[in-house]
Amino acid sequence: MDYYPMMVDLRNRPCTVVGGGEVAARKVAALLACGASVTVISPELAPQLQQWTREGRITAFTRPYREGDLAGAFLVMSATDDEQVNKAAAAEAGRCGLLLNVADAPRRGNFIVPAVIEQGPLVITVSTGGASPALAKKIRRELADKFGPEYGIFLTLLAKVRAQVAGGAETRAERQQLWEDLVNSDLLSLIAEGRIEEAEEKIQRAVNRIGT
Repeated sequence: MDYYPMMVDLRNRPCTVVGGGEVAARKVAALLACGASVTVISPELAPQLQQWTREGRITAFTRPYREGDLAGAFLVMSATDDEQVNKAAAAEAGRCGLLLNVADAPRRGNFIVPAVIEQGPLVITVSTGGASPALAKKIRRELADKFGPEYGIFLTLLAKVRAQVAGGAETRAERQQLWEDLVNSDLLSLIAEGRIEEAEEKIQRAVNRIGT
């Protein structure tokens, strides 16, 4: 199967996780990090899920999944060790036209979760289309070594001046040239060496020069 690669905005979107074990907890953690509104359905909850329930970060129904539980959901993740429950949840999600990931049977859903590298605003995903998650993890480790924390810091610094540049009188071509000059400069090396203030000053000088 060829998957369409995309990034989805889940802020405040209702997402349902069927299952309450450690795998489900990892799924919930990723959803919470994206600002999703998460509901968990499972007779038992892992300690982390219990804590998030007490803190009001998630809604939990401590009972078995039943037909109709996915009503109103935007996205569903099925992460139980009960094959029949996974099949039933997948069937309901399919009838309702929902985005569905099944942890141990990715072909039963309509999207898979790639291996992810995150450095601040930088997000790199690796997928083998479900053919070899182990290879995806290997590539993720290799990319994580190449794209270190300096990339996240660099993007954060650029974001600080993006609105300033966007609101200026410069032409589109000038703005494009500015971004290309910055990303092809020695700024990443400066940041990797811990010279962050120097890098920030250099970015601001470049921004101030544009259009003058």
